[in-house]
Amino acid sequence: SQLWGCGGQSNEANHGAGGAVSCASFDAPYATAEQAARRCDPALDVEQCTQRVSLGLACPCGAFVNPANATAVAQLKEIQAEYSQAACAAGVQCGPCMAPISAHCSAQGRCESVASCPDGTAYGTQCARCGPTDACEQLEAGCFPTCPNGSCPQSGQVCIAGVCVTGVCG
Repeated sequence: SQLWGCGGQSNEANHGAGGAVSCASFDAPYATAEQAARRCDPALDVEQCTQRVSLGLACPCGAFVNPANATAVAQLKEIQAEYSQAACAAGVQCGPCMAPISAHCSAQGRCESVASCPDGTAYGTQCARCGPTDACEQLEAGCFPTCPNGSCPQSGQVCIAGVCVTGVCG
């Protein structure tokens, strides 16, 4: 997911006695675990998005999740460790992350970290440079237009993790 604009990484890494593993094989389970970790109930009148974690595979950045979703949070950490062990992010140059200052439960039931992005935008990352194998070599972090309906108004943009990005490899 985030996997945030890096697209499908086509590189492979050795994974123990089982042989090579596609680094893209981590994307779907990670996206599922992230979605579950960020789940909250907007009808509750208590702060739910209070646990700060690192989200993302190639270039993790700080974000808030719901600690009540402990199993999903543990899965995030497991998948990140396996991704790192497989050396899937080797050669990726990560840009700076905006540190979240707080979070809230959105009307859609998702923990949304709050950084200092202007209205109509949200913090995200996109690929600033694609490599020869369509893997992202350098990420760009910043505030990008949001896509609340799942689509982006500008041609050439795609909605990934709630933001419109142009830098997608592959």
